[in-house]
Amino acid sequence: MNLPSSNSQSEYRNIWYALGFNPMYNVYKLLKLCHNDEHKLFYDVLTLETSSISQGEWKGEKYIPSYNNYMFIDVGGQSYYVNGMIFWKFVYERSGECIISFDVHHENVTIIKPPPIAPTRRFGQFDGKLALSYTHKDDYDSWILDLWVLEDDQNIKWTKVSIKLSSEVDKYFYEATPIGNFPSGELVLSCFECQKVDNYLYIYDAMKSKFTRLMIDLPRSLALACRTGYPVHMSCLFENMFSLDTSLDDVVEVNNK
Repeated sequence: MNLPSSNSQSEYRNIWYALGFNPMYNVYKLLKLCHNDEHKLFYDVLTLETSSISQGEWKGEKYIPSYNNYMFIDVGGQSYYVNGMIFWKFVYERSGECIISFDVHHENVTIIKPPPIAPTRRFGQFDGKLALSYTHKDDYDSWILDLWVLEDDQNIKWTKVSIKLSSEVDKYFYEATPIGNFPSGELVLSCFECQKVDNYLYIYDAMKSKFTRLMIDLPRSLALACRTGYPVHMSCLFENMFSLDTSLDDVVEVNNK
């Protein structure tokens, strides 16, 4: 798709793009973040048309206020889209981090303070909400997967969910990332960043403390990215993953001990 030129005459040190979906109007929007030499952030929005050439125009750049009067230094990884929101991690001076959220429908930006967790946290989703995850060992040398879920992005409320990983599966979960939940509540996890070879998803049933391993066929382009170590973000429409006659009992199960 050919994109229209921006009307901005400003010069920027860095420009990043992220794609989001507005389910209310069934349209995609392109978010552009611009970072200048004064370490200030601006954003612009383009609504994408369905034709090969977008007939729309960029809305015009808007300034993003600094976080606690600190200067923005750099982007902290890739953007992540979930449930009508685009999230991006940014690094500001003194090695601090914040999260910038963009509402695809209302086209406004909010700066979110992350929870006090390890800096290796990864974006994912839990129950249709943004989740930050990381794995660590507890005092008993057991691997724990901690999920911090953004319950309220307006009042910045986080809740923590911890999952103990069994010895049979912890080697796969060093880079575990939650990508959503089944309607029945089971959590779906991917671990492509660590494995790079085996195309597995894991389903975790909290009520039974049980993991289920699921082998999937990835598109060639995504499989290549996983195997070469490029960062991969995934989310799923679960109604398309299984037919109604398919049961999770048909795949490999690993009981949590």
